[in-house]
Amino acid sequence: MLKKYLGFASIIAVFWSLFQLYQAGVDPLSAQVQRAIHVSFALALTFALVRRGENSRILFVRYFDYLLVFFALFSGAYVYKEAERIQSRIAFVSELTMIDYTVCIVIVLMVLEASRRTVGKAMTLLAAFFLIYAFAGPYFPGMLQHSGLSLKRMIETMYFSVEGVLGVPIGVATDYVFYFVLFAAFLELSGGGKLFIDLSLKATNRLRGGSSKAAIFASGGMGTISGSAVANVASTGVFTIPLMKKGGYSPKFSASIEALASTGGQLLPPIMGAAAFIMADTLGIPYTQIALAALIPAILYYAGLYVMVDLQAKKLGITANKELDAKKESIVNKLHLLLPLVLLLFLIFSGKTLQLSAFWAIVAVVAVSYFRKSTRMGPTAVLDALISVAKQAIQVSIPCAVAGIVVGVITHSGLGLKLSSLIVSLSLGISLLAVI
Repeated sequence: MLKKYLGFASIIAVFWSLFQLYQAGVDPLSAQVQRAIHVSFALALTFALVRRGENSRILFVRYFDYLLVFFALFSGAYVYKEAERIQSRIAFVSELTMIDYTVCIVIVLMVLEASRRTVGKAMTLLAAFFLIYAFAGPYFPGMLQHSGLSLKRMIETMYFSVEGVLGVPIGVATDYVFYFVLFAAFLELSGGGKLFIDLSLKATNRLRGGSSKAAIFASGGMGTISGSAVANVASTGVFTIPLMKKGGYSPKFSASIEALASTGGQLLPPIMGAAAFIMADTLGIPYTQIALAALIPAILYYAGLYVMVDLQAKKLGITANKELDAKKESIVNKLHLLLPLVLLLFLIFSGKTLQLSAFWAIVAVVAVSYFRKSTRMGPTAVLDALISVAKQAIQVSIPCAVAGIVVGVITHSGLGLKLSSLIVSLSLGISLLAVI
C-alpha cells in the first residue's frame, strides 16, 4: 500500500495537485510562471508514466525518460527563479541568455514527444508542420507566404510570452479544467459517483430498457461536475456497461451509449469541457452566461439519446427490470454529498472566480464526507484523488500545450489575419456564407 504512494509518478502527481490547490486558495503566482510550472509538471508526469525504452539493454536509453523528467521539473523551477527578469524585460527587444534558448528549444521538443506518447501522431505532426512553417514562410506559395520568423522571435513566442506553449489553451487547463476535474475526483471518491448511479437506478428501474436509461442519467449526473469525457467514462462506465449488458444490450451498444452519455457531460452545465472556458476567455463573456446558453442544447442532446435507447429497447424487446433498483438507505446516506455541488453553484453564480469556487467546493467535499462514516475521506482517499486527477490532467494539458504552438505560429506569422480576410472575400460580405 505504501509503495503505491511512494512511486516516482505518484509523488510528482501529488505535488502537482497540491501546487494547483495552493495557487487557487492561498497565493497565486503570475500567469506566465504558473503556466510554466503547470507545463513542467505535466511533462514530468507524462515521461514518468508513459515510458519508452525501459526494457532496452542500453543503459542510457533505459534511463533517458528520467532525464526528461528532471529537465521538465528544472524548466519550471528556472522560470520561477528568473520570473522577475523574464517579466520585466522588453519583449522581442531584450536579449535572451543561452539558458533561455536551451530551455525553450528542449521544452518545445519535449511537448512534441509528450504529445506523440499521449495524443498520437496526428496532432504532433500538425504542430511540427507549423514549426517548420514558421521558419520556412518565404518558401510557401501565395497566401501562405510570410517573411519567416527568426529563432529569437520564436523563442520569445513559444516560451517567454503567454502566446505559445504558455498561451490561452494551457491557461484554460491551468486556471479552470484542472480544478473541476479535481473536484469531480474528490466527489467521486467520497461516494458521490455511486450516489448518481443509485439515483439513476431508482429513477429508471420501472422504465423500458431501464439499464441504458440509468447509464444516461448517471453519466449526465457526473457530467454536471466533470467536463472530461474520459473521466466520466472511467467513473461511471465500470458500473453502467456491465449493467446494460446484463439488461440485454450487446457489449458494443453498451459501450457506445456510455461513451455518448459521458461525452455529453462536456455540454452540461455547470461544469463543462475545456472549450467552454476557452470561449469565455477569448470572447470576454462571463462563464456563467456560456453555461446558461449551453443548457438548452445539453438537454436536447440527452433527450435525443434517451429517445434513441428507448426505441432500441422496444426493438430488442427489453422490458423494465425492477431488480435494477437501489436501496433507499444507500441514497439517503449519501445525499449530504450534494451539498458541495450546491456550494459550487452558489459561488460561481455569486461572482466568485472559478478557481476559488472549485477550491472551496473541494474543501467542502472533504468536510461533508465526515458527516457519515461510510463516506468519510481519510488520508489515503485524499491522496488517491490527488494522484488520479493529475494523471487525468495530462490528457488535457499536453494537447493544450501543443495547441499553443499552433496558435502562436498562426498569430505571429500573420496567417490568422490572412485566413480571416480570405473568408470575408470569398463570402462577399454575406454572414451566412462566411459561417459555411
